[in-house]
Amino acid sequence: MLAATRSVPLGGAVSRPAAESVKSYVCSTCGRRYQRNTHLRRHEATHVDVFRFKCQYCQKRFARGDVCRKHSLSCAKKDDSTDILERRRGQKPRACEACFHSKVSCNKVYPCARCTARRVTCRFRDASTTNDSSHNTPSGTLELSSSSSTSQTDPKLSFLRGLIDPKRETMLDCFSGNPVVNDRVPEMDLDMSSLDESPPSLVVEDIGFIPWAFPPMFNFTFDDADTERPSDYTAPSAVADLFIPALTSDGTAALDIFSKQIIRELNALHTTLSVSDESYNQPFDIDLAQSVFAPHTLRNFISTFFRLSHNYVPLVHMPSFGSEGTSPLLVLGVSLCGAIRSPPRDDALSAKSFLRIAEEYIFRQLRDVMATNPKPTRAVLETLQAAVLIHQVHFLQHSVETRRRHRIRRLPALVSAVRRLGLLNRRHSASSRTTQFLADEACIRTATWITLADWHQCGMFHVLPLTTTAEMRCDLPCPHALWDTKDLTDADVALYRRQTRGSPHCLSSLKALTETLMGDRWQPVELTAFSSIAFTGLELAIFALSSVAISAHLMSMMPVTSSTILRAISRWQGLWEGGTTRADEDRVEMTAMARHCSEFGCLVQKIVEASVSGRKLPPYLEKVAHDSVDELYNLVLEG
Repeated sequence: MLAATRSVPLGGAVSRPAAESVKSYVCSTCGRRYQRNTHLRRHEATHVDVFRFKCQYCQKRFARGDVCRKHSLSCAKKDDSTDILERRRGQKPRACEACFHSKVSCNKVYPCARCTARRVTCRFRDASTTNDSSHNTPSGTLELSSSSSTSQTDPKLSFLRGLIDPKRETMLDCFSGNPVVNDRVPEMDLDMSSLDESPPSLVVEDIGFIPWAFPPMFNFTFDDADTERPSDYTAPSAVADLFIPALTSDGTAALDIFSKQIIRELNALHTTLSVSDESYNQPFDIDLAQSVFAPHTLRNFISTFFRLSHNYVPLVHMPSFGSEGTSPLLVLGVSLCGAIRSPPRDDALSAKSFLRIAEEYIFRQLRDVMATNPKPTRAVLETLQAAVLIHQVHFLQHSVETRRRHRIRRLPALVSAVRRLGLLNRRHSASSRTTQFLADEACIRTATWITLADWHQCGMFHVLPLTTTAEMRCDLPCPHALWDTKDLTDADVALYRRQTRGSPHCLSSLKALTETLMGDRWQPVELTAFSSIAFTGLELAIFALSSVAISAHLMSMMPVTSSTILRAISRWQGLWEGGTTRADEDRVEMTAMARHCSEFGCLVQKIVEASVSGRKLPPYLEKVAHDSVDELYNLVLEG
């Protein structure tokens, strides 16, 4: 007997009883039904009479968090100037300045959907304005005394002012219009029309920190401005997904396994912490986790990370990511880093709620690994890489609790692991084959980025560094193009060795370069000798000098070392200016954070001069271990 068919009204609409049977979430106040738990939570917030949410620009209050968020995106008082920049007559619509530099699609309206979603000022590329760009100017300034007004600000530190502006939600905001994009990785498909229609999956109280752009302060690229790419690097690949194993069809099956393992492990850890740790009070929605860590969502996040963030932090080996043996910890770390750079859709916004539990999970795994007297195997190194990626994401949040936790617990654990594994002394062998070369390079890059994380905390919050320059005996990282080469051969490795064989001794390690800059004898290095590692070595050197300057001040050695440090900074500036003038402007711009190294050099010089000036020390130099960027921001604003 044939089953009875259900009648369907004209137009394809499902009958009311059938539709209600699907809606399983019921509001306890008014009885309305919803298909999703997140929709129900958002609706229940409307029954609360108290207007809990307030626009940060005009102070208008709202009962619902999602309504407040949408209002804030287009608030009339959001920017200092509310004048709409008009196009010139006769021109066809073109991408706005931010989309043009980011090399992403623009819907060519004012303001465009991407700028609205990222909460940045949308500007036409040919429009002239007296205001500074949002990339270089902070959204507001601190209230300072008359001796520290913004009119006295050093114009050479414009990027730093925007980066560490304490009124920004995160340091990531100033990177929203950055031009650094890895064209070899395809852009994630984005339906621009769904940006304002997609209901948020976060609990309304959690919509506070939404970092739209990832590139962090201390994610300095080693994308070498003077290195020629092989012929197969000249244009974006139509089959770029084949370049990264995780983005292939076989990789999708692997991501399904990673997805189940990540959800299972995070859920188990949440259950354990809820019982054993009184300070842990984070929610864990299993349905939300299954959405955020679904295989297709992980694939989008991974693609976004390698497209928009990898040039800033070329730590992960792209050609092997997602292949057999890849650590699920690294998949988790890369995915969350890609999520906070992704367009503001449900899954990307919801990923923020899993940062804390992911941090705890990764660092617990690192602790367990280091308790077994390990060797620097791939699994151990990928655990370290996942830990430093999560550390970087948390480092950029303006959260006192988070910064203290990472300064006291997380960063010391990373530095200790690097020392125990002997990564600071790792060097390439003159006879190693491709497999060993990549293994050694992974050790070198892991040690380098953890050291940079340490030195940036040292400079930003005025604390003693955990890693000294004398320990940095490992090789400098190899060219970015070589590290990312698919199917690297022994011939490629041999060619790199021949190119670096004649490099000066000061480029043999960061220790040697720092000692050369600070030494009494100085023979300016021929700029042509820097070749592919010029910007890499100089970029590392300025942060090494920063750690030296902070250490000298905190250990009361600045009076006798200030002249040496200032001389080293002057030498560095000469080498940097010579290298950048010889390099093509576009290539210098594409060296990610390295293009701002001159500002960090000026900042170190300002710190040394303030320390020995004989005047009252600025608040930044008076106290040790700040919990915010306010003190450094005030120092930058001082003339």
